[in-house]
This record gives sequence, structure tokens and C-alpha cells, in this order.
Amino acid sequence: MGPVRRRLTAALTLLPTATHAGPCAQLRPGWTTAAGEQTAWAETAYILTSAPVLALATLLAIALIFPRLWLALPVTLLTLGFAALLYVSRQAPTAAAAQVEGCLATATPAIALLALAAILTLARALHARRR
Repeated sequence: MGPVRRRLTAALTLLPTATHAGPCAQLRPGWTTAAGEQTAWAETAYILTSAPVLALATLLAIALIFPRLWLALPVTLLTLGFAALLYVSRQAPTAAAAQVEGCLATATPAIALLALAAILTLARALHARRR
């Protein structure tokens, strides 16, 4: 029974589980199954507090304070481009596998907030230009 049990134990340790599988180890290295599934609100907070989004938020704030079209247009395009990149990256097979495992949730609320902020920034600059 000794060699059979050793082989079964070795085979069981090699089976992929949520903590051993590849997508979560690549996308969220610090995530464990003990943390539970990622919710849409937690995912939105995770995305909105990332370095690129904070840089974009700073640029959006500057463009809102100084409503100039030459400033608002590139900032809007950068923000919409990042939102599109975020949307496309969630269509990848790795992201789909990570969503099944629970370490990745939908990014739709964060994408919607980014797009809304970008469009409002551009609308404010266009409105200030008409005055």
C-alpha cells in the first residue's frame, strides 16, 4: 500500500486547484481562496486605485479645473483608450479562467466610471468653449 499511496498523494498535489492554478497566480499573485471570491465592487476599487488610473484621474482633474479643449481632448482619448484596453483584456482566455476561479470579477463598473469621467471632462471643455 505504501507505493500506491505515495503515487496517489503525488497525483493529488499536482491537480490544479484555485490556489495552484495558473491564471490567479499570474493576475493576482497575493490572492488566496481564503480571501473569497472577488466582488464587482472590490474589483472596481482595485482598478480605480491602480497607478495608471490614479494618473488618469489626476489628468482628468487638471482638465476639469482648466477646461481647455486642447487639454481635455488628449486626456479624454487617453482615458477612453485605457477603458477600451481594460475591456479587451477581460476578453482574454486567461481572464475568463481567473473569473471562473474567483480571483477576478467583472470590470464593467470601473470601465463605465472611466468612460463617464472622460466624456464629462470633454463636455465641460466644449461647454466652456461655447461661452
